[in-house]
Amino acid sequence: MVKASSDPLDDRFVFITRHGRTIKNYHAWLEQEFNRKISLGALRRFARQAHLKVYLEKPDFEEEADPGVCFQDEPVFDLIQMDGCKFRYLKIRWGKGAWAKPQVIEFF
Repeated sequence: MVKASSDPLDDRFVFITRHGRTIKNYHAWLEQEFNRKISLGALRRFARQAHLKVYLEKPDFEEEADPGVCFQDEPVFDLIQMDGCKFRYLKIRWGKGAWAKPQVIEFF
């Protein structure tokens, strides 16, 4: 039941979000399905012994890498850097003979 809810290729697949895939939820569903009490502790032990944690914590959607992409994705501010300053000691002639301190913006 746990494996089927996290594997779309399984015939018994039913989409349950990662937050819904908890031992407590499966406990309630199993009790409802079998119409009898099931020990929650025993179910937790079984999940640990059967290594079901992988399926319980599996992400809802897995994005596959596109083989046609040449570059790896990078966060924007890892690629673009910007710096700026206003000169204090340097003046240039600007406009109708007026002098001004230049402002510089650098992009990398």
